[in-house]
Amino acid sequence: FIFVLYIMLTISMMRTIFTNPGYLPFFYPAQNDRKEFTQEEYRLGYACQQEQYNWAKKQPRPNRSCFSERVGYYVIRPDHYCGWVTNWIGYRNHRFFLIFISCSAVYLDILFLNCCHMYWYHRNIHSFLCFAFMIGFSCSFGVFFSIHTVLQSLYISMNITLVEIFKGQFPFYNRGCLNNWSE
Repeated sequence: FIFVLYIMLTISMMRTIFTNPGYLPFFYPAQNDRKEFTQEEYRLGYACQQEQYNWAKKQPRPNRSCFSERVGYYVIRPDHYCGWVTNWIGYRNHRFFLIFISCSAVYLDILFLNCCHMYWYHRNIHSFLCFAFMIGFSCSFGVFFSIHTVLQSLYISMNITLVEIFKGQFPFYNRGCLNNWSE
């Protein structure tokens, strides 16, 4: 079970990293009827200079999107930029991110319980420092991922993002818990 859980969290982490979170080229508002872009259009729609950043920020943009200077694109329904996966968490990769943090939380919580069991029954074999490190590491990261999983689940249920919370914007996109999760 632990090995399968580890495989699931690894795959979901890779999917979170390599899935486009919903980038749109910064010329998107001029072509609001298009949903798909070619690689050449993505490359040409990348903002890389300060005047391009300024121009893109002044342009009208789709609802629930923001322009990211870090990547040079608009991000659709941005939740946050995650340093763990070095990618924006947005419309297209939010589900993989939720699977990743959920599997990580369960994995680290089981690892914590396993370390406590090992300390209780096998404390004569290894040093206390080894057990303290393992228990401290698994407990701190397990609590971190567990809290993050609960918060992300709550935010998805209310259909709000961390970017909206940080900006103090509470739009009315809540369509009911089940519809929010299906989105």
